[in-house]
Amino acid sequence: MIKNILYILNIWTDGGYRSSTNVSGWAYAGYIERGGDNPNLVSNKGAAEGFTNQQMEMTAVVKALDSIPEVMLEDYPVKIHTDSAYICNCFKDKWWAKWIMNDWKNSKGKDVANKGLWECIIDFYNSYDIEFVKVKGHSNNKMNNLADKLVNEAMDELEEELETHEKRS
Repeated sequence: MIKNILYILNIWTDGGYRSSTNVSGWAYAGYIERGGDNPNLVSNKGAAEGFTNQQMEMTAVVKALDSIPEVMLEDYPVKIHTDSAYICNCFKDKWWAKWIMNDWKNSKGKDVANKGLWECIIDFYNSYDIEFVKVKGHSNNKMNNLADKLVNEAMDELEEELETHEKRS
């Protein structure tokens, strides 16, 4: 199938974790690049207790890809911009293929962490035209900064909710 290269789905993802409150968050922000048209911004965020930063980085990718209608995934290339070297290196160096070949064992013979999240991301990667782009975290990248801001908002909101619930108890 020939992809419509005039349109590119650009998505920035981020995850975070606060050890002081055991709260973690994920977010994505993105747009469809339409060769000169003003892009429509889409974003989402969420937070939970008890997850690692890596799990939230991966969750942000899954949530972003889940939000794209299948017809768009079939027709347009997707660029996931992330500050997670773990995610980018997994696809750049094809770790995922080695994990599958080695029954989900890493290079040290241990079980690959977060297998369920990896399986979901790999399924998207194998089914559609997806590229992972490494961006520097906490830099001057407007969209990466927006994703980071959304992560922190989600964690702030959950912390506030937990604090309010604790006061009522």
